[in-house]
Amino acid sequence: MLPTLKQLQYFVAIAETGQVSRAALRCHVSQSSMTASLKGLEEIVGAALFTRHASGVRLTEAGIRLLRHAQQIEQSVQEAVTAASVRPMPLAGVVRVGVTETITAYVLPRLLQAVEQKFPRLELQFVERERDDVERGIHAGEI
Repeated sequence: MLPTLKQLQYFVAIAETGQVSRAALRCHVSQSSMTASLKGLEEIVGAALFTRHASGVRLTEAGIRLLRHAQQIEQSVQEAVTAASVRPMPLAGVVRVGVTETITAYVLPRLLQAVEQKFPRLELQFVERERDDVERGIHAGEI
């Protein structure tokens, strides 16, 4: 069984605040909901994620390992939401781009797809040259 996004969000909130009560306030849920979510996540993971102490909680080794991944998941979800809401900009025209053979082979295929999606009316012209020639072309305003 996999944890839910909500469980991971609550886990991150607890880790970042150091207290279940503060995390519950931050996430606008009851403390009992936060505790139940954490218990369920610990059951899924099969390990305690926090040790409890008088002033709050502290991550265990398992909690530390999970936290990095949970934060990355939250970031990825935010990026996905942002990407879905981005509308292509109405840029149009021709852009000459100087590239080296390495860029052409390894970077350009992925870059082209992203640029075409975001800027469908932009025409890219690639000029493949040695690095020194690309630099001269930039300084001369040719690229």
